[in-house]
Amino acid sequence: MGDIVKVSLMPFSVLVVAALAGILVMPLCPGEPVSLTVQEHLVEVTGDWVEERLVFFSPADYSGSLTLFVPSGFRATVNQTEMEGTWSDGWATVDLEAHGLSVPAGGTLTVEVSYQLPSRLDHVVQYPVAVLTVVVDTEQYPRATLPLSYDPQSGLYQGSLYNLTAGQGFTLSFLEPEGDGDSGLLTRALGGVVAVLVVLLLLMARKGSRRGRHLEKESVEALELRRRLLTDALKTLEVEHDNKKIPDAYYQSIKIYFKQEAVEVLRELDRRR
Repeated sequence: MGDIVKVSLMPFSVLVVAALAGILVMPLCPGEPVSLTVQEHLVEVTGDWVEERLVFFSPADYSGSLTLFVPSGFRATVNQTEMEGTWSDGWATVDLEAHGLSVPAGGTLTVEVSYQLPSRLDHVVQYPVAVLTVVVDTEQYPRATLPLSYDPQSGLYQGSLYNLTAGQGFTLSFLEPEGDGDSGLLTRALGGVVAVLVVLLLLMARKGSRRGRHLEKESVEALELRRRLLTDALKTLEVEHDNKKIPDAYYQSIKIYFKQEAVEVLRELDRRR
C-alpha cells in the first residue's frame, strides 16, 4: 500500500516543480510591449518654422518605431543624424532599429523634428508627456488653447502643459495685424504717431482703474474693439519707428506694453468662446 502511494505522488511533485519553473522563466520571455513616455517636449516656433525636441524614456530597451504627429515634409534627427520615416494622414512613423538606434533601459533618447509652420498648428501627443513647453518668436499675435505669456525681455511668448496623456494636445494660430496698407482706420483718421498715443493713453487710463474694473466685466464687442485698436496701434508703431518718427527709447517700452495688453485681451476673448 505504501509503495502505491509513493508512486502516485511522484508525478504530482514533478508537475509542481515544472509549474514553478514556468512562473520563474515567464518574466524573462520577450513580447510584452514597452511603455514609452516623453519626459520633456519642447515646441519652438520661430517665424514660419517649427522645431520640436522630444526626450523619450523607456523602462526597458526599445528599438521599435516612434510615432509623431507632424505635417508632411518633416525632418527628424538624432544627434544630427537624419532619420527617414513614413507619413500618412498627419502621422509619421520612424523605425529606430533601421537606423541602429534604441532607447536604452532606464535611459533616454532625444529626437529633434522640424517642419514648415502651417497656418494652424494642431498638435496631438502620442505618448504620455510629463511637460510640454511652447515658445513662440513672431511679430504676429499667437492664439493658443494653452496659456501663453509674453516676456518683454526676450520678446517671446511661452506656455506649458503638464502630465498629458495620449490624444491630448494644443492648437496654435496667429492673428495678423489689421489695417489697409500701412495703416488702419484709426491711423488714417488721426495720423500715425497720434494714433499710437491715443491708444496708449486709453490703456494707461484703464490700467489706473484696473483694480476696480477688469477685462472680464467688458462685453465681447468692447473686447473686439480693444483688440482692433491694439493690433492697429502695434502695426502703426512699427511703421512710425521705421520712419524715425518714434525714438528707440520710447519704441521698445510702448511695444512691450501693447503686446502685454494684447495677450490679456486675446486670452479673455478665447475664454468667452
